[in-house]
Amino acid sequence: MINNSEFLYIYDVRNSNPNGDPDKMNQPRYDENTERIEVSKYRIGKDVRRFVSLGKGYKVFTHREEDGDVVTSEKRLEELGIDKNDPDILEKLKEFYDVRTFGVVVTIASDKKGSKKKNTEESEEGADKKGKSYKRTGPVQIFWGYSLNKPNLKEHSITSTFASGENKTTGTIGSVQMVDYALIAHGGRISGLNGLATGITEQDVLDLDEALIKSVSLLQSTTKQNRHVRFYVRLEMNSSHEFLDDLRNYIEIENEKIYSIKEAKLDISKLVEYLKDNKQKIKTVYVYHHPLFELKDGDEVTTDFGQYLEKNGFNVVKLNN
Repeated sequence: MINNSEFLYIYDVRNSNPNGDPDKMNQPRYDENTERIEVSKYRIGKDVRRFVSLGKGYKVFTHREEDGDVVTSEKRLEELGIDKNDPDILEKLKEFYDVRTFGVVVTIASDKKGSKKKNTEESEEGADKKGKSYKRTGPVQIFWGYSLNKPNLKEHSITSTFASGENKTTGTIGSVQMVDYALIAHGGRISGLNGLATGITEQDVLDLDEALIKSVSLLQSTTKQNRHVRFYVRLEMNSSHEFLDDLRNYIEIENEKIYSIKEAKLDISKLVEYLKDNKQKIKTVYVYHHPLFELKDGDEVTTDFGQYLEKNGFNVVKLNN
């Protein structure tokens, strides 16, 4: 069994749409009350899946290209040659990286006419009452993200290279919505107890570290450009029975109106104090810290959080991008 982990994941985007809202014509997810951008946990999960699949050659069950068609879990079983009536479906799916980490929901529709087939990529809804459903809760839970600063929303008109018809003389005119600059933070937890059912390994967790650090920069798209990880810290606990609070509760950006990472100053004084108070629970701290991102603890400023924690007696492993 693996130990529990708590992690904090911070990246930034410039002139980009970090996560479109399908209910609002794919505009950036925006909370009008807090004036902050939001990013779903599923967006990050997609990045991780694509990285381990394309970058490491691992098998993933929930397979969908960036703009590809959605398929049902039942159809995916068919593609993989797995019998949907096999009672050991969940055991066979342990060979897929995303099943071991994020869990899985497999819905088998009833063979009766008129039954519904439902895509379960981002849902844990049950199957049709007359069908079957198999579920394993994943040990890796990524919390919804939000921007630490208050970005400005922008809209630009665009023109395609190709005309929309034979008699047209100009390309198709449309618009694109984006944010000027957002520094986005996600919290997350890895549960050793949930990992017993999915078969997650310590190597799977190390691969998750790598995927989170590298995926946003290596897997950019037309709408998701200029994405860079600025800070990642994972606290491996001493057992599968110890946990901490969402680490975002202990950080604060000094200026809510910033336009680049060079302007970002993150106050970590409460975070450092919280980690010191819970030091007996923490086995190892895994850290990636971009050198342009300044962290402040009182009057002290650091661009090497790993070294800073080592000075305070923590066991630290520094991660590279």
